[in-house]
Amino acid sequence: MELDSASKDHPISVSTVGGHFSILNSIAYEMAGITKNTPDPKGGRFDRDETGEITGGAHEKALNTLIPREVEEPTAEQSFEGAKAILKDCASVGLTCVYDLVDRPQIKALIDLNTKGELPIRMRMDAIIDLFHQLNATGIHQMFGDDLLRLCGLKFFFDGAIFSENCSCN
Repeated sequence: MELDSASKDHPISVSTVGGHFSILNSIAYEMAGITKNTPDPKGGRFDRDETGEITGGAHEKALNTLIPREVEEPTAEQSFEGAKAILKDCASVGLTCVYDLVDRPQIKALIDLNTKGELPIRMRMDAIIDLFHQLNATGIHQMFGDDLLRLCGLKFFFDGAIFSENCSCN
């Protein structure tokens, strides 16, 4: 695998910007218990050579078997300070507006930053569809917000991305 030249002792994963495809080294696969005989998961696949050996690439749902997703949700203070720092960095390089997919902690942090007058640039956001009922119950809906902060839509996850099927590690 290509990333083995960087390290055979530490797991490495490099992802595309959209997160639909990653390339990993051998130790990452070994630690996850993924071998030549591991079938591709439903909704994903591992790149393989002509003999069936895994070559490093992982598409869509295959990433869930390789990269642990059990992450503690940040505290309200961590989300607030993190969002403030990131948006300040964005402003420092000349960005005037950022558009991103957000979850509960980020939505609260951004609303709090805006309420306190500490939002350094405009923020546009899409929320994950799983939050629809919670957002609706609190009165947060599409186009909620003002010129600085606005909820623009809900993100559905249907079938991945077109480009991930064409990515290759070879």
